[in-house]
Amino acid sequence: MANMRKVLVQIGLCIVFLQPYKIFGYEQPPAAEMGDLTKSSEVQLGLTSSYQGTNKAGVNSEALYSLDLELEQHFDNFGVFLWLEHSSDPKANGVSVNFENANSDAGTTSGKVKGDITTGRSQISAFYFFGDQDALGEPGWQLGLMEVSTLIDSSEIANDETSQFLSAGLVNNATIAFPDYALSGRLQNLSAFDSLGYRLVLSSAAGLAENDGNYSDLLSLNPGSKGVFAAAELVHSGRSHQAGLGYWKNSADDVQAYGVYLSLDYLGSYGDINVRYGQASSLLDLAQQGDAAWPSQFISLSFETKINTGALNPGVLGYGMSFTRFDGAHQQIQREWEVYYRLPLYKNLYLTPSIQRRNLIDDDMGQQNYWLPTIRLEVYL
Repeated sequence: MANMRKVLVQIGLCIVFLQPYKIFGYEQPPAAEMGDLTKSSEVQLGLTSSYQGTNKAGVNSEALYSLDLELEQHFDNFGVFLWLEHSSDPKANGVSVNFENANSDAGTTSGKVKGDITTGRSQISAFYFFGDQDALGEPGWQLGLMEVSTLIDSSEIANDETSQFLSAGLVNNATIAFPDYALSGRLQNLSAFDSLGYRLVLSSAAGLAENDGNYSDLLSLNPGSKGVFAAAELVHSGRSHQAGLGYWKNSADDVQAYGVYLSLDYLGSYGDINVRYGQASSLLDLAQQGDAAWPSQFISLSFETKINTGALNPGVLGYGMSFTRFDGAHQQIQREWEVYYRLPLYKNLYLTPSIQRRNLIDDDMGQQNYWLPTIRLEVYL
């Protein structure tokens, strides 16, 4: 509870110091008086905090937070995007350490490694140029430091760990061996052939996490030793759907994997659905790397629907489940599902209770199922 009080105090301080015009009655200058800057610049500050527990004996409940500052500057034919991020430290015996990928917002910045724990820190998570918007308003090209998992396998329903599902298996396809924040480039045109388009991605396979958060190593370009991540995706877009079919490959020495994937969003009158499927293979030599294991098959189904809560924006109820098969040294099937309800408390304040059910392989007891309840709070300024 002490950790939870600490997080709530930090949220309160952010509101006081970053929105004094609301606390003390000052009015924010209207957009018309702020000049042309509002037409070409966008700034958003977001704070996400979570308190997560489990019924697994010996595992501590965990209070974590992450702070995101996004700045976007538009010019005539291109733009610049900067993302500053800070996250707290995962706890030594907390939920996110014992249940890998149960909290996709935990430890997202790559600090120093202490034992098996990567400490939180402040970092530049993205800094890239973009431009040439297509008919759907998407940037035609992006180049720089980017979060590679956002460049392909996209979804409007299951792709954001701060406002949608926390479970990593419901944010991206588990078979795709994404590098961390890495030097990347993307070309895309989602309306190249009327309703059929494409995405092409080329990235270093060694991002910030693979370089222990070291920017000098990140900027050292040597594809022969670092490997590359490459992907090509065909995208079919319609009024109520978007479907992507893609191929990817990661040539890093400790990964050496490739695969195909499918993602489908369908927007219906009673709710929205996302379906993902993935199939992957590894080229690792198991004779030399006997402990190697990789996700070889994946399928997930996610659903969300809006619930009217009166004068506020509609609340969102989401349900998702995923199955991941692992091959190699540890052959097993990971099953998980999650239910959440995102309740708007104010214009830029959201409270999201959720619960996950996940299986875990215990050396002494075999496969066991556990519950992970979570309370999440989002504040946007």
